[in-house]
Amino acid sequence: MQLSRKNLAGAITSFGLVDRFLTRQGFRRKTRRGELMYGMRMEDSSTQSVYLLIIPVKMERMVNGGSTTTDHVRIGCPYLDQRKNGSVIPLSVRQAAEHKLAEIADYLKTEHSMYPDPIQSETLDQQERM
Repeated sequence: MQLSRKNLAGAITSFGLVDRFLTRQGFRRKTRRGELMYGMRMEDSSTQSVYLLIIPVKMERMVNGGSTTTDHVRIGCPYLDQRKNGSVIPLSVRQAAEHKLAEIADYLKTEHSMYPDPIQSETLDQQERM
C-alpha cells in the first residue's frame, strides 16, 4: 500500500545523512532486486500482524561546480508491505506509518535536504547518454 508523503518522495539528500538517520530510527538497509531500500517492521498488537514500512532510495549523481559526486540519494515513494496477502491494513498502522514518515521528512528538511531541480536532472540524464 503506497503512502502519501509528498514532503518526502523526490527529496535528494546525502546518502550518509539518510543512512545514519534511518538506521537510528530502526530501519534496516536492504537491496531487493538490485534496488536499495530501507525497511522497518511494524507490528499490530491487536491482530498480531506484521507490516513492513519500506522507503526506496536511488543513488543520484550530483553536478556541483563541474565535479560529479555520487553520495546522494533520491527518496522514492514509501509504502507498507503486508505480510499476509489480501488482508486490510488497519487504520492505526497506516497512521503510525504516516507519522513516522512525517518525522523523517521534517528531519531531512532541516538537515540540508535538496529537492529536484528539473534543469539539473535533465543535465544528468543527458550526461548519462553520452
